[in-house]
Amino acid sequence: MIDLQPVKGTRDFFPDKMRLRNWLFEVWRNVSVQAGFEEYDTCVLEHEDFISKRPETKFSKQLYSFEDKGGRRLSFPPRNDPFIGPSGFFSTKNHCPFQ
Repeated sequence: MIDLQPVKGTRDFFPDKMRLRNWLFEVWRNVSVQAGFEEYDTCVLEHEDFISKRPETKFSKQLYSFEDKGGRRLSFPPRNDPFIGPSGFFSTKNHCPFQ
C-alpha cells in the first residue's frame, strides 16, 4: 500500500492554509523591511565538508548527504539551521576570507 502521509519533517499546504501562510509571510516581510531588515535566500545544497566542519549541533545530526555524478559530496542542511551558508557571506564579494 502507498503511504500518502507527508515525509517526516515536511508538510503540505492546501489552499486554505496556503492563503493564510502567504498573508502572514507578506505582513512579516513588510514589517521587517520597514524595520530595516534585508531579505536574502541561500542555496539549498552545500558542500558536505563545509557543513561537517562546523561544531556539532542538533541540526548536524539531521543532515542528508549524497554523492553526485561528479563524485562531489553534497548535503541538504536542515531548513531551520540558523547558520547562513557561504553564499550568504560572499554575496557581494568574490573572495573567501577563510580557508
